[in-house]
Amino acid sequence: MDDLNCSEIKKLIKEKFPIAIDISRFVPTFLIGGALRDTLEGKVPNDLDFVVLDKSDEIIKFFIDSFELKYKINKLGGYKIFYNDTVIDLWNTCDLFNAIQYNIEGLFYDVNSGYFLPFGYYDALKNGLREINPSDNIQDNEKKLTRKLKLEDYIKNHN
Repeated sequence: MDDLNCSEIKKLIKEKFPIAIDISRFVPTFLIGGALRDTLEGKVPNDLDFVVLDKSDEIIKFFIDSFELKYKINKLGGYKIFYNDTVIDLWNTCDLFNAIQYNIEGLFYDVNSGYFLPFGYYDALKNGLREINPSDNIQDNEKKLTRKLKLEDYIKNHN
């Protein structure tokens, strides 16, 4: 990715959720999903999805409390934060590979370093990582099935 794309992503984070920069100073934090794709295509994203690598939710809870952020736990077990006019999903995991389930596009943007990391679900399977969501925190069975079908389709088309 060229510097222009990185600068657009940095600008997006600074404008929409600068708290992610603060979080990234404590634990690795990645912007993932549709916001990356949309920004790289010159579109304005609807929401932002971040993965925070930590053994617990303590960092996320600390920043929620410190900034008095309005939030709820979303259907997939992450934190849905309402920040100004932007919806933010913060996912906590102790292993970046666990985040693959939620990021079919396979592109991660490291908020602290400002670099892209390409990695996909198929790479996880190829490397023997079968347990993508060990906590099984997805409560909605329809969402589980939809996600499973999308992942299977992704794998089929990338073999």
